[in-house]
Amino acid sequence: MISKQQFGGNWTTEKLGKLQEYLSAYTTILRKQPFSFAYIDAFAGTGYRELKEPGSQTNLLFPELAEPEPQKFLQGSARIALEYEPTFHKYIFIEKDAQKLAELQKNLH
Repeated sequence: MISKQQFGGNWTTEKLGKLQEYLSAYTTILRKQPFSFAYIDAFAGTGYRELKEPGSQTNLLFPELAEPEPQKFLQGSARIALEYEPTFHKYIFIEKDAQKLAELQKNLH
């Protein structure tokens, strides 16, 4: 099960799109170089983020009576980098929160 990691907004989606563009350029340029290259993520999180829907039911008078909303998960930067082709030679994930790191490690396999 994926633990909740809800953060960001439209800027996060835009940032992750820019990351994908960067990974494409970076790996294309370095692919034929005679050295190894690594992906470093200093705030790796769990590898996923929960999509916060606009108009969410969190402001109801009796939230315990609300129907559960379907969960939607998007890839975070760590998952995007891991699934990117061509692959990096090495991945370095840094995460201060032990629970998020454990979830990320579980999702790596």
